[in-house]
Amino acid sequence: MINNFEVAVWLQENSEKMLGRLGLAIISAVLLFLSFPPYALDGLIWIALLPFFFALRGASLRVAAGLAACWAMACYALTLCWFLSIFSLAAVALWALLSVFSVGWVVTLVYVQRRLPRRWCPILAALCWVAWDYLRCEGWFLGFSWLQLGFTQANCLPVLQAASVIGVYGLTFIIVLVNAGLYYCLTSQDLQARPLVLGISLGLPVVFLITGWLSIPDGYGPPGPMVAAVQAEEGTVEAYEG
Repeated sequence: MINNFEVAVWLQENSEKMLGRLGLAIISAVLLFLSFPPYALDGLIWIALLPFFFALRGASLRVAAGLAACWAMACYALTLCWFLSIFSLAAVALWALLSVFSVGWVVTLVYVQRRLPRRWCPILAALCWVAWDYLRCEGWFLGFSWLQLGFTQANCLPVLQAASVIGVYGLTFIIVLVNAGLYYCLTSQDLQARPLVLGISLGLPVVFLITGWLSIPDGYGPPGPMVAAVQAEEGTVEAYEG
């Protein structure tokens, strides 16, 4: 029979493990937050998902879904904190609604990766992310297209050149691929597959970086005047005329 001491030990071990997972998820959320304006530390996005992948390591489907919900809520609460000044407490409901898509990504990823060789996980993670991102941005009545990962590269001109070929969804795919590829190489014991996965995960962005750098005109000079667009409160075309 299981005594109270064994139950207490089990609860302590699992609570400590869960706290560690939550800590990694929060670190990932903070890195994502810093990757977007106003901080715009665009280089962080290439490793921002790594802590979250480590948080998911070995987690059951239910635990992974819970972690994804906490992680997504933290991401949206940090990046869209100004929602509170507009929607008050209803902002929490909006963050939770948007978090559904992140939970869908994680559940799909965890479910499918158990049925495929682990070496396919980086590509699978990127494909699933883009699919759920497309649903969030284009596939429902709100059409919430903010905070796509590709937007973080707006200040990196060489990388941004790839957007003319693959669009923001393509940039997002590459960013997730790099993060997932690095995670695979750091955790996989398959010495034969690691070089291939690393080559694909890092080689693709390097190719776009080099070609983007070479495509920038030689006459490209220093930054010009700052330009800003102010959105009118009225959602009509007439509001922007005149």
